[in-house]
Amino acid sequence: MKNYSYIGNDEILKNHKLAFFCSQKCPPDIILKIYDKAKEWRENKVCVISGFHTPVEKDVLHYLLKGEQPVIICPARSLDDYRIDVDIKEEINNGRVLVISKLQNRRISKKYSNERNLFIADLADEIFIGYSEPGGTVEKTCEYARTMNKKVYSFSYL
Repeated sequence: MKNYSYIGNDEILKNHKLAFFCSQKCPPDIILKIYDKAKEWRENKVCVISGFHTPVEKDVLHYLLKGEQPVIICPARSLDDYRIDVDIKEEINNGRVLVISKLQNRRISKKYSNERNLFIADLADEIFIGYSEPGGTVEKTCEYARTMNKKVYSFSYL
């Protein structure tokens, strides 16, 4: 039995998945590098999984939706009454985007964002950290992923 609900083609989960995380606050010089990385992922048809919630993550989703690769969106809330943008709905209908959640809450909170991030880390094959504020949720997710022996990298490792 699946412990998640979804909208779209859950066969996308069979792809090699790269999780992308970025803290709410991100230095401008890093943002530009992240945008370049998003374009690279799009060109190389990398399946990216993220909450796409922070401003930078939303921008990355925008870049990815211009490509052909599968994309997995994990909101930090239940999918009941979840509103989907028209452009994303079109890509769901094309079988290219999957929206998935294991959460039952209807409102987003820091606690649920953390739970969502751990779910993403569980699903992902490897993890890319665009930027992590010291002591923040992304840093905790990174520590969790490392305990699972997942490959975790960022610009500082490249």
